[in-house]
Amino acid sequence: MADSLPIIHRAEAVYRKMPVNFKTGDFDFCKDEFYYQTNYVTASSYTNVLVSDAGLVYDSSLKIIPVSKVDAKQANRFKNIKQLVFRPKKRMPDVAYALCFDGRTSNHYHWICDFLPRLYAAKHMFGTHVFLLPDTAYVRTTGVEMLKMMGLLPPAIEWILPRTMHKIKNLSIVERPVQSGRIHDPLMMQLKKLVYKSFPAHEQTATKRIYISRENATHRRLLNEHEVQAVFFDYGFDILRYEKLSIKEQIQLSQSASIIASIHGAGLTNAFFMQPGAAVMEFRRDGIYQNQCFWHLADAMQLDYYYQFGKPDADRFIEGPNGCNLTLSTAVLEKNLDLFLSRQPIPVAN
Repeated sequence: MADSLPIIHRAEAVYRKMPVNFKTGDFDFCKDEFYYQTNYVTASSYTNVLVSDAGLVYDSSLKIIPVSKVDAKQANRFKNIKQLVFRPKKRMPDVAYALCFDGRTSNHYHWICDFLPRLYAAKHMFGTHVFLLPDTAYVRTTGVEMLKMMGLLPPAIEWILPRTMHKIKNLSIVERPVQSGRIHDPLMMQLKKLVYKSFPAHEQTATKRIYISRENATHRRLLNEHEVQAVFFDYGFDILRYEKLSIKEQIQLSQSASIIASIHGAGLTNAFFMQPGAAVMEFRRDGIYQNQCFWHLADAMQLDYYYQFGKPDADRFIEGPNGCNLTLSTAVLEKNLDLFLSRQPIPVAN
């Protein structure tokens, strides 16, 4: 049985504006996402639980506590029993712990759009709880650096070891502010203000045009990459590979951009750092429209959102480690870039 703490944030209604280049007939790709509700954010306390490196929490009867799951696939009972039986167990000190991460937290998008709002909502628990974080290379480096620059590094951290079950006597699980893939606009804007304290927006003029290339990736890339790059070069874009940049460099470049374009992927998460009035252009696969995360992020950050469908090379989702690749029409790309260039310039930030 869980004990609930007072509500941290109440539920809110979210309405999205149309993409700038929305065309009649494309409604299917976003029709279910124009309106949604955020969650009531609270923290529920549990006793005598097991915590995995994916943030899954099991009660004393070895059943998964539902609030710790990201999706239904994590209810695979056989797989969960194997973890519980064969993974080593680590008994944790008898203190109060707080959990607000899951198995996706070490991904750049999910760190910024899922974990950070959840942590920010629970910051009043700093000083009374030890916060659990996954012991991964991304969190240890990029994640901790972001927490420091935003003033959100919990004073007490316990690292959850890979492939280990952690025995915890007292745990508070912080509710997700919103379903993964959607955005809690007020919390994200408050987080953006924390970034701007370290990187003042007025010090960057938003004039750069940036294309984030994934040509070196093994999946989710453009098959006619060189043709696409030639178009962007003609339109005055810088061709960049964000995976080679530090988080500070990514923030500063994104703040200086009037537009960032890329195929669906982690690079577009840097829209979070862009100045209001800038634009995002996402290349996405046609035919399967399950994920609207970058449209939601762009609109929440007060950016214009453009999309362009590409022809997939396989009947697979574009997301995930086996995501499909796309071929992009350069003629349509030129029309979208002309539409972007026809709009009003971005006001200078104060």
